[in-house]
Amino acid sequence: AAGWGARNIPPSRLWMFVLLRLLFVPAFILGELRPEACPLWGSDVGRFLLAGGLAFTNGLFASLAMMFGPARCPEERREVAGIAMSSTMVVGIFLGSLLALLLQVLLTHSL
Repeated sequence: AAGWGARNIPPSRLWMFVLLRLLFVPAFILGELRPEACPLWGSDVGRFLLAGGLAFTNGLFASLAMMFGPARCPEERREVAGIAMSSTMVVGIFLGSLLALLLQVLLTHSL
């Protein structure tokens, strides 16, 4: 999938696709707060599809960013750029996990 993305998604437009992934957040929150409102987030199959879509787009766009990023740097800085991008990704995953835990606690106690 990353090969297809590298051929069809220009590096200058990748940020738009990443921002579109934010639409998954309200879908997951609605699934937690109002599961009866829609079959997509109210059923187990729908939640698996949402989680699968989020996982697929996460892997695709993270891979594309890791491929495109160092290529935009001068030759002598590409290795450092790759290391910085890897470190930033790990910190982002950690902070996202903390945010998910915080939201789960807040949503559970507010109901």
